[in-house]
Amino acid sequence: MELLTQTPGMDVSALQRALDLRDSEAQALWRDALTLLADAQYRRYFDPSQYLRATNEAPMVTARGDTLRIDRLVEFADRMHVLDYKTGNADSLRSRAHSGSEDTQLSFYAALGGEMGANAAGKVRAGYVHLDPKAVKLIEHPDVTDSAEVLLQGLARDWQSLRDGRPMPALGDGPVCGHCHARGLCRRDHWAPKAPPSAEPTDASGKTHEEARDGQ
Repeated sequence: MELLTQTPGMDVSALQRALDLRDSEAQALWRDALTLLADAQYRRYFDPSQYLRATNEAPMVTARGDTLRIDRLVEFADRMHVLDYKTGNADSLRSRAHSGSEDTQLSFYAALGGEMGANAAGKVRAGYVHLDPKAVKLIEHPDVTDSAEVLLQGLARDWQSLRDGRPMPALGDGPVCGHCHARGLCRRDHWAPKAPPSAEPTDASGKTHEEARDGQ
């Protein structure tokens, strides 16, 4: 996106050479880029004249030392904006973004992004950029700052529980667990209590049919 906004005369061939892309990759990227930049609400995230600084694949190092990468982190004078590119079903993404603290991806990214945005006065916004050839949409998380705080508080409680040796509740979401390669590690298969053994039918004396036969 920066190449398109900063390089006069940039075309799909020049973009392909600059990024060393195959023909199909270059055409798809060019199409998505033009769709985004044609809309003023998206252009502000990619035009350097409209923001303070921006980083693609922004590296975030967790307390455990793991490196995560946010697709795009954009800092304005009054806020930090976390963008995550997605394809797939727009309705599913919208439902996910409006699920509050259940959308842990954006909440976690917002928590990390907020620590980086010293000039953003702690104001963080986040959303999914849904890449669709017909209509690219920005699907924002409506209250990501609050959700990030809830997530951090929950992590702190869980960490303290681990330190205290308390058993942890199993987590998991049915549709996700259905195709998870690590199914079972979170004890998802053991959530449902075992059904009690079915009682054998009895006669009027209270004996099971088998006991009645043995007594004959």
